[in-house]
Amino acid sequence: MRYTLALCYILAACAFAASLAAAPAAPADLVVRGASIHTVDDAQPRATAFAVTAGRFVIVGDAAAVAPHIGPATRVLDLPGRTVVPGFNDAHLHPRPLFPEDSPFAAVDASPARVKSIDDLIAALRRKAALTPPGQWVTGARYQETKLGRHPTRADLDAATTQHPVSLSHSSGHQSVVNSLALRLAGITRDTPDPAGGHLVKDELGEPTGRLQE
Repeated sequence: MRYTLALCYILAACAFAASLAAAPAAPADLVVRGASIHTVDDAQPRATAFAVTAGRFVIVGDAAAVAPHIGPATRVLDLPGRTVVPGFNDAHLHPRPLFPEDSPFAAVDASPARVKSIDDLIAALRRKAALTPPGQWVTGARYQETKLGRHPTRADLDAATTQHPVSLSHSSGHQSVVNSLALRLAGITRDTPDPAGGHLVKDELGEPTGRLQE
């Protein structure tokens, strides 16, 4: 009797599993077929098709595997010769506050599109200084020495203002030029050694030019 009951349970379980296998798959929202898919999954690094429902992958494999998931409302993309990779999230950002150009907090745009020469640069910084209370920073960004003819110096920035510390960053973002007041506030003199990983550019007499490099 015990063996008969056990056999009945086994047969019932097999029948239930068979019914599940025979049940049609729920239609997916999206099916992609025929692509070269990089899954970044060591167990299955490559595939040619996948199905997505409610923002989640429900099957990754080949065209035969996703076929049961195609319904009347499924969006099907055939992408032969195309490559599909996981989404890449670039978390390396440089957020900057957005101010009107005439705001004392806005940086002077010193890019080649706006500034054509050292004289143009001085004039732009001077205009910004006129809008900025004395003692507050005047900043600029994106200068290119290849377009200006040379790197600006602290003397150039001093010609714009001596009442404000001035900092002008290079288009690379990896070096800046400051005026004499900014150097004084930072305590940088001819005797200041280079910081770790950085370089204080000095002229032939050993005086700081105002250019600060990483």
